[in-house]
Amino acid sequence: MIKVRNLGVYYDKFKALSGLNLEVEKGGIAAVIGPSGCGKTTLLYVLAGIINKFEGEVLINDAPIDPRRHRIGLVLQDYGLLPWKRVFENALLGLKVKKKVIEKEDKEYAEYILARVGLSGFFKRYPGELSGGQKQRVAIARAFIMKPDILLLDEPFSALDAITREEMQDLFLDVWKSDSVSTVFVTHSTEEAMYLGKKITVMTGPPGRIVSTLDNPFFGVREVKDIEHYISIKLKLRKLLKGIQK
Repeated sequence: MIKVRNLGVYYDKFKALSGLNLEVEKGGIAAVIGPSGCGKTTLLYVLAGIINKFEGEVLINDAPIDPRRHRIGLVLQDYGLLPWKRVFENALLGLKVKKKVIEKEDKEYAEYILARVGLSGFFKRYPGELSGGQKQRVAIARAFIMKPDILLLDEPFSALDAITREEMQDLFLDVWKSDSVSTVFVTHSTEEAMYLGKKITVMTGPPGRIVSTLDNPFFGVREVKDIEHYISIKLKLRKLLKGIQK
């Protein structure tokens, strides 16, 4: 479970986040949308422990956030793969940072997750030999191999073409359902937020703050039957974003 209370972040004298409150239940996914520069990535960096100077309180499973204690999976748009390491080595990087020594069962679990994301035959390839979608599969696998307490994703599919993006969205949900880890998913797309978010959180800024959080009845629904309800929620999100950007 993730709890953020009255979060404030400064970059020197610039206030990036102010009075931000967010709660993600255990096994929940919060899709966060908002205009560029509103602090979405800053929020993720706080949750990842990359930014450790802030006002307010950030709790993971009711304990103050501590990257040394908590396992935090972070998936970035640019994949974050080391070009000189093969797929299998890249997939184990996050776990190796936490455990130092990789055991047999860790390798077996890594093989299982890599197989789940369709990379069984790619263990010995380097990132330069992979497509964009395959690189993102490695990044997603790496996050899940850690068996994280929380999972953070920063617009991971935005650089992919439309067909590959849908495949990666489906793949992510398929793997996520096995572990149901508390997740914050940052996206600029209302459609992606409605597919991947159990709740949809709208941010404004700077300084970044949350203006609305909606329950999403269309989580994981690709074939929408209640078109009218779907459109009404989508229009509500767009009105919120339009009002923010004026």
